[in-house]
Amino acid sequence: MFHGWWIVSTVFMVQLVMVGFSSYGLPLLLVPVEEEFDCGMKKLSDAMIGMTALGMVLPLLVGPLVDRWSARGLMLIGTCSLVGGLLGMAWAPNELAFGIAISTLVAAAMTLLGPIVCSAVVSRWFTASRGRALGLAAMGTSVGGMLMAPLFGLGFESIGWRDTVRLMALMIAVGVLPLLLFVLRNHPRDMGLEPEGVPAAAPSPGMGVVPTMVTGDVLRRPAFWMVSICLALFLGAYSGMLFSVPKFAADLGADSMARSQVTVALTVSGLIGKLAFGWAADRFSLKLGLWAAIGLTIGSVLLMTTEPEFPVLLGSVAVMGLAAGGILPVWGALMAAIFGVANFGRAMGLQAPLISVGAMGGYGIAGRVHGATGSFVLAFEIFAVALGLAFLVLFALRVPTAAAHGLGAAEPEAVSA
Repeated sequence: MFHGWWIVSTVFMVQLVMVGFSSYGLPLLLVPVEEEFDCGMKKLSDAMIGMTALGMVLPLLVGPLVDRWSARGLMLIGTCSLVGGLLGMAWAPNELAFGIAISTLVAAAMTLLGPIVCSAVVSRWFTASRGRALGLAAMGTSVGGMLMAPLFGLGFESIGWRDTVRLMALMIAVGVLPLLLFVLRNHPRDMGLEPEGVPAAAPSPGMGVVPTMVTGDVLRRPAFWMVSICLALFLGAYSGMLFSVPKFAADLGADSMARSQVTVALTVSGLIGKLAFGWAADRFSLKLGLWAAIGLTIGSVLLMTTEPEFPVLLGSVAVMGLAAGGILPVWGALMAAIFGVANFGRAMGLQAPLISVGAMGGYGIAGRVHGATGSFVLAFEIFAVALGLAFLVLFALRVPTAAAHGLGAAEPEAVSA
């Protein structure tokens, strides 16, 4: 079997623990933490903002390192940082210490184990099947959510949130570190191989076809700004929704197990979205994929502004998960199409500050609106407007043809997708 699929499997596991925790487990964790520390959602949203703030700076350093140093080394550092952050949270005596653990060690791990590094590694190993490979790797985020929800729900009830977090730290140390040490490799050439879909005599995509870019080259491309603004608006709204949904469900009367069902619905639908959008990314317009994801999310958010009954809430969350699941493979394929895999890390690293500002805004809006009104409805309405703006921004985006993005070439933005 082509070793690239082992790379996909390793990245799948990394995404399972990192994004599964940060996107799906952490919002569930905030509910018992708020109850124990009696600190209010505003203080916890400040901790989430602090976590995101590091994402404004660190990716600027990590992005070039992905292209020039070792993605494997970065992921090893990130995994150790995540384990340390989880242990720091588990032993935190108050909300301040809890927030510091989130905003330093966990925040660093989110960048080092996030799409800048993980999508770059997968993109190097695949060309013709890049969208499918990125989609399969990104499925780890959904499977992680599916596992985190019942694990946290049962763990909180039986051994408490602190021991549940300690158990997760142990599972990551035992299950992920060996894969990074013995399976992951930075590039096919490290094993004397060519990327999937490239003849042995052909130059590797992004290495001989696309010239190496410096920061100014990336920033001068209009497509960089269009994609970055669109994703900042989308992921800002989505981050705010992920932060809000467990507490929103609790406000509507859902108990801890019901809140876990909401997270399971989100992750199962996200898994389907990654498969579907990843398959489509190899065959159809990448811009159309982004439009579809944003449109579905707008409908879901507007439905939640009605404070629906639990079955309707569950359905609207599932639609949001389906849409958000499609963003990761489309995003990765789009960046490889525009900039080539040789410049993938630098381009995504430069995007990160804008996306972090969006996420910080989402957390801040959700926490402050709930603190002021006792409800998330106004925040959801604001998120719907932001998503509408993201939808409109895409009209200005021009990307390479399907043939170009299949090869990872970086053509000028002259052809409308």
